[in-house]
Amino acid sequence: MVPRSLCIKLNAIFAIVLLRFEYVLGTCIERDEQIQKYLSSSQPPFDNYFNISKAVYPSVDLPSLLIDITVKFLKIAGEKSNGSNSSSTLEKNFSRSTTFEIRKFKWSMSCLYVSGGIRLSSMNWFSLGAIYPNRRGSKLYITLPQFCNGSTVNRQDTIIYFLSTLQDIAVTPLVSDPRLNTAECVIPGHGKAPQFPGVKQLLHGVCWSLLPISLIMSTFSSQWIIVKLQSWDSNKDYQSKIAATMLLSLLLFVGGHFVNIYTWVSATDVENKQDSYVWVFFGSIWFVLLRRMIWCMCVHTKWKFFNNLDLTKGHGIMPTQNFFSGVVLYPAVFIACHHLLWILLGMITEPFWGITVLVAVIALCATFFFLASELYCVFPENFCSSGKKKETFVFFMSCFLIVAVLFAFVLFMVVLFVVAQAILSESFISTLIQNTLTFVVTVWFGYMNILKKSNKGVKGEGNKGPAREEEVLMQEQLNTS
Repeated sequence: MVPRSLCIKLNAIFAIVLLRFEYVLGTCIERDEQIQKYLSSSQPPFDNYFNISKAVYPSVDLPSLLIDITVKFLKIAGEKSNGSNSSSTLEKNFSRSTTFEIRKFKWSMSCLYVSGGIRLSSMNWFSLGAIYPNRRGSKLYITLPQFCNGSTVNRQDTIIYFLSTLQDIAVTPLVSDPRLNTAECVIPGHGKAPQFPGVKQLLHGVCWSLLPISLIMSTFSSQWIIVKLQSWDSNKDYQSKIAATMLLSLLLFVGGHFVNIYTWVSATDVENKQDSYVWVFFGSIWFVLLRRMIWCMCVHTKWKFFNNLDLTKGHGIMPTQNFFSGVVLYPAVFIACHHLLWILLGMITEPFWGITVLVAVIALCATFFFLASELYCVFPENFCSSGKKKETFVFFMSCFLIVAVLFAFVLFMVVLFVVAQAILSESFISTLIQNTLTFVVTVWFGYMNILKKSNKGVKGEGNKGPAREEEVLMQEQLNTS
C-alpha cells in the first residue's frame, strides 16, 4: 500500500515533467544565437555541422568556390522557444514535424559567378576555363526549425548572414572568428542574383563592356598585323611567318565560332532568352567580318582575294588581295582579344588558376605558330599546280605532324595538371605549370634567335663566295703570266 503523500508527490513530478516535455517539443527560432547553435549542431535531425564542413572543406578535394544550399525549415506544433539542443528533444521534434518549408541559396567566393545577365557556363567557355568555379562546387543541405510567429528577426537577411559564415562554422564551430569568412556573396535561389548594392552592381556592366573593348583592341591589333604582313611580304625569308600567321588566324576563327555555337546549343531555350550575350558576341564577329569584306570589295573594288587562296600572296597590296587576311584575320583577332579579356577577368577572381590558363593558351598558340612556320619550309612551292605524289605525301605528312605535336602538347599539360592535383596543392601546381611552360617558351625564343643568326651567317658566306672565287681566279692569272 503506497502512502497517499507519496502518490501526490509522484503526480506532481509527472505533471511538471509533462509540462516541461510539451514546452521542449515546441521548438522554433526566436533569436539569432539559436540559428548559430543549430548550424553548429552535430545531433540529428539538425546535424548540420558535418554537412557544412564536408561542403566547404571536402577532405579529398580543394575548398569549395560555389555551393548550392537548400535549407529545410521544420514546422512543428506548439511554437515555444527554449533553445534546447538535447538529442531526445530534437528527435521528438523531427518526429512531430508535419511539413517542410524549403528555401534555396547560393554561396559564392566571388560575386562575379552569380552576377547574372551572363550564364556561368558562358563565362566558362569565353574565359577558356579561367573562370571555372564549377570544378570546386558542391551541394549543402541544412535543416533548421521554423521561425516563431512572434519573432522580430528579419528571416531572409538573417539566414543570408549566417550562411555567409559557413567557413567560420566549419573551422571553429564553438568560437566565432569572422576573419575566416572570405565568401563575397550569398544570394537567394540557385539562379541569378538580384541587384547588388554598391560597387558590386557594376559587375554586370563590366562583363558587357568587354565586347566594345575587344572591338577597339582588335581594330588596332589588326592594323598592326597588316603592317607587319606588308613588311614581311617584301622578304622571302619571312614567307613562313606569313603562312603561320594566316593558319593561326584560321584556327582562331574556327575555334571562336565553335565555342560560341556550342555555348548557345548547350543552353536551354529559357537560358538563351535570358542570356543575350552569346547572340551579341556572335553578331559582333560577323559585324567585324562584313566590315572588313565591304572595305576590301566595295570601297576599293578588290574582288581578287576570293580567287587567291595562297597563304603568302597578296599581302603587300593595300587593301589586301589575300583571302585569309581579307576575310579571316580581323574576326580572328577580335575573337582572340575577347578571350584574352575574359581570361584577365578570371585572373582577378583566381590569380593562380587564371595565370596558368593564360600561360597555357599563349604556349599553345606559340607552339602552333612555331610548328606551322617551320614545317611550311618543307611544303612544296607549287603544290596546287604540280600534283606530284611525292609532294602530296610531304604536304599531308607536315599537316599530320602539326596536329600530332599539338595534341601531344595539350595532352602533356592535361596529364601534368590532373596527376599533380591528386598529390599537390593547386597553387603549387599552377606555379609548376607556369614555370614549365615559361621554360618551353624561353627555349623556343632562344631557338628562333639562334636560327635567325645562322641564316644571316649563311647569307653572308653566300655573298662572299663569288667574290672569293674571282679573287682566286685573278691570282691564278697573275701567277701564269
